[in-house]
Amino acid sequence: MERKWETYLRGEDGVRFVVVDAHGHRLKGGSGSDSALVKSIEQNVEPKPGFNLSLTLDAELQATAAEAMKGQLGGVVALDPRTGEVLAMLSQPSFDPTEMALKGPELWTSFVKNPYGPLRNKTVQDHFSAGSTFKPFTALAALEAGVVTPNTTVNCPGFYRFGNRIYSCHKKAGHGSVNLMESIRSSCDVYFYHVAARLGIDPISKMASYFGLGRKTGIDLFHEVGGLMPTEEWKQQTYNQPWNPGETLSAAIGQSYNLITPLQLAVAYSTLVNGGNLYRPYVLSKIETLEGDIVRRVSPELVSNHKINPSHLAAVKQGLFDVVNAPHGTALVYTKSKLVEISGKSGTVQVFNYANREEAFRLKCETLPFERRNHAWFVGYAPRENPEIVVAVFGMHQCAGSREAGPVVKAVIEKYWEKTHGKLGPQPASAKVRARSDGRGLAPLTPPKDDSHSLFSR
Repeated sequence: MERKWETYLRGEDGVRFVVVDAHGHRLKGGSGSDSALVKSIEQNVEPKPGFNLSLTLDAELQATAAEAMKGQLGGVVALDPRTGEVLAMLSQPSFDPTEMALKGPELWTSFVKNPYGPLRNKTVQDHFSAGSTFKPFTALAALEAGVVTPNTTVNCPGFYRFGNRIYSCHKKAGHGSVNLMESIRSSCDVYFYHVAARLGIDPISKMASYFGLGRKTGIDLFHEVGGLMPTEEWKQQTYNQPWNPGETLSAAIGQSYNLITPLQLAVAYSTLVNGGNLYRPYVLSKIETLEGDIVRRVSPELVSNHKINPSHLAAVKQGLFDVVNAPHGTALVYTKSKLVEISGKSGTVQVFNYANREEAFRLKCETLPFERRNHAWFVGYAPRENPEIVVAVFGMHQCAGSREAGPVVKAVIEKYWEKTHGKLGPQPASAKVRARSDGRGLAPLTPPKDDSHSLFSR
């Protein structure tokens, strides 16, 4: 932000003419011809201070996110889905700018050699597969195309045979007969394999693009990456190969070539839950003089609007609510709140290819080398109707979305609700955010403790 708004932040230097002796020492009260000479050259010029930047970031939400993510690698983004304001943005591992100014080049070398990228903002500069957080958009594509209705059921025996390959569900024993809402609630892979086989990749990618997935959001920050939503044409142009129908099955559950940033996921869910309005996310709220006069004020910018069939949207949102609040919901234990109704979706991204289905179920994620462990996602919003906050959390190599990322989402949403709607009441022990000690990299910065929005001033 300082780099982008440097012309506003930096003031103007002043000029003062004084009389000095031959050694450069200032002479007090110069007189005679010297004094007259100084006065004849130019009048003194008073320095002008720069402006202040007020940001949309909420200091308490930022602090809550940092505490909840302690020991984890990854990122957190909290948005107001009604405007696109960024309420919190955290990337870990991070660094202390003061240390960079005081310590030698060995500190910089340690940053550069750190494989987990402390100099990169993971919320906008790194992209990852979406995992099961992508399933609601596959569901909407299927509903819009008429491939399924909310009540269409699929039997899940724990696997799906497509051609000569078996695609596994995350639940080895299967989920039995599930409809669309139940498939989101229990994150049934087999349901979405069936949907993908009927639908094809292009309608899925088209629907995802309506919500901003796979492309830059246009946020007022440098170095944002775009990500990727694959299509048949993209595969042909990139690899000179036709799209394999089996690849659609992986893409439908957020694997394959799908690549998104945490910010994109937060924007997509904001668009989903606000009824189809895609707002450009922004961090700058206003620019002021030191006296408090407004030089520039940033207003919400509506980029596009996608008309969603109300019954389709209601079905998907019911599934997202059940994820956190219904029996057998994948995030019931870790994310359900007594303070506010949270809805959301977990995602676990496989980064290591197993030799076969049996090995995948036999090897526990936590026993693998750190770099082979699954990534964890959770994106949640509250309240259930007319949501005011959306939080997307990415945990790098944290194994399980509901268990690791879900509590972070809950902590940030509850802090928001406490600030805006009342005090936080007693919480069940299962909902507490656990400290984590297996993260890699440097500790995050300690955010300010005041209640104000973040403020840059120079």
